[in-house]
Amino acid sequence: MSQSPARWALIVALLAQLSLALGLMLWSGWIAGAVLSAPLLLTLPGLLRSRPRAAAYCGYLMILYVAMLLAEAYAQRERYAVGLTLAGIAALSFIALILFVRWSARDRALQAYVVERTESSAAAER
Repeated sequence: MSQSPARWALIVALLAQLSLALGLMLWSGWIAGAVLSAPLLLTLPGLLRSRPRAAAYCGYLMILYVAMLLAEAYAQRERYAVGLTLAGIAALSFIALILFVRWSARDRALQAYVVERTESSAAAER
């Protein structure tokens, strides 16, 4: 059984967030990296339950992470490549989260249409 594109987008977003958290811990030290990664934990329960609203909020967080990491990469020229890579991972997570929200809304609308169509055909048969 194949999974929907929304599910794949969520999986990509979760993997990107995991790698972003690990990258932040390696780049700035364990304690500072854990503090920087803490906001990602706020939306994790909703993401694990496949909630589009949590994905949208997490997408807003990813915009802040991209901006922060690009500024930090520019400020620390000796670690420019690492900061740019982490910003790319955050951007990938942002794109995957937005696609998840869009595709899950499409899936819910299609499911509602199928249910409505089934109920109307069942009522017509009576």
